[in-house]
Amino acid sequence: MAGQARSRILRGPASAVSTPLHPPRWRQPRVRPPKVTPATTVVIPAYNEEDGIAAVLRDVFATISKNDEVLVVDDGSDDSTYAVASSFPCRVVSHWKRQGKGAAVRTAIHLARGKNVVFIDADGSYPVAAIPRIARALEECEMVVACRVAGRENVPRFNRLGNAVFRGCIRTVYGFKPDDPLTGLYGLNREHLLRMNLSSRGFGIEAEIAIKAARMGLRTSDIPIEYGARIGRPKLNGLKDGFIILLTIVRLLPRYRPWLCALPAAALLSAGAVLALLAPPAAGWEALLP
Repeated sequence: MAGQARSRILRGPASAVSTPLHPPRWRQPRVRPPKVTPATTVVIPAYNEEDGIAAVLRDVFATISKNDEVLVVDDGSDDSTYAVASSFPCRVVSHWKRQGKGAAVRTAIHLARGKNVVFIDADGSYPVAAIPRIARALEECEMVVACRVAGRENVPRFNRLGNAVFRGCIRTVYGFKPDDPLTGLYGLNREHLLRMNLSSRGFGIEAEIAIKAARMGLRTSDIPIEYGARIGRPKLNGLKDGFIILLTIVRLLPRYRPWLCALPAAALLSAGAVLALLAPPAAGWEALLP
C-alpha cells in the first residue's frame, strides 16, 4: 500500500505541460492556493535536506506575515525531504529527478505568486529573521542581498577563497554593487526575475542573477547577516561547483562585456606585430631560385 500511495503522489496530471524551464513533471502541492495574492513568496530550494528543512520551515512560519506564501522546491530528493516539507502548510513541488539548484530556482520563479520572491537555503545556515527585513527593503529597492559579514568559520577555507575571487570578478567586471553576490539569502521583484531569462541549472544561478541584475541596472541594497553552521551534509563541491560558477561568469562576457573577450586576441596580435618588427628580414624570394 505504501508503494502504491507513493506512486500516486509521483504521477502528475495529464495537464502538466513540459516547458524549457520547467521539469517535465513535478509532484503537486497539497495546499490550496490562497484567494489573496501574497505580497512575498519565500522560496526554499532543497535537495536531501531532511535534517534541516523542518527547522527552517518552523522558523519561517514563525517569522513571516500571514499574507506571504512559502514554496519548497524539492530537487528530486531521495530522502524524506518531500514528506517533511509536506507536513507544513506550504506549497511543495518536486522534480522527478535531481536537476540542480538553478533548475529548482527557475521552477520556483515561474510558480511563485508573490510580487517579490525571497530565496533562502534549506540547511539552516542563513538567519530566517532577515526575511522580513529583506521584504521591507524590497519596497524601495529591486534587489536585496544578505551579505555574510560574520560566521566565516562556518565556510570551508577553499570555499572562502573561491567566494573572494568570484565576488571580485562579479563586482569589478559586471558592476554588481552589493558585497556578497553568491549569498543564498536574497530577494528580488518577480517580474525582474522573469525578464532575466535565467538558464543556469546548478550552483551558478546566484552568479547569473547578480550579473544580470547589475546589467539591468536594478536598484540594489544589502543587509549584513551572520552565516551559521549548516544542518546536514553539504551539497556544494568546492572544486566542481566552483568551476561551474566560473563558467557562468565567463560565458556571460560576450553578452555584457564583449570588449574583455577581445583583449586576449588584441594582446596576441600586438605580440605578433612586435615579434615581426624585431625579427631579422628574410631573404627575398629571388634567393630561392636556382
